[in-house]
Amino acid sequence: MKPPETNGHTPPRGDPPDPLFAAEELRDALADATAKAARLVAALKTVRKGKKVLETVFANLKQLGLDSGGLP
Repeated sequence: MKPPETNGHTPPRGDPPDPLFAAEELRDALADATAKAARLVAALKTVRKGKKVLETVFANLKQLGLDSGGLP
């Protein structure tokens, strides 16, 4: 017989877990996720800023006629 689906979670055994302990674990997991999200947002902002700088540099080079590597 096939075991019941657990959706990737360990099935509970015996007494239910302490609600306070579960709440603290959840709080820790959410704090970790918040920190990861903040680092991701900061990295994306850095990439976007770098992209804008490169776009400006290329636009200035094009204005000077230096975008193709040679003089006009």
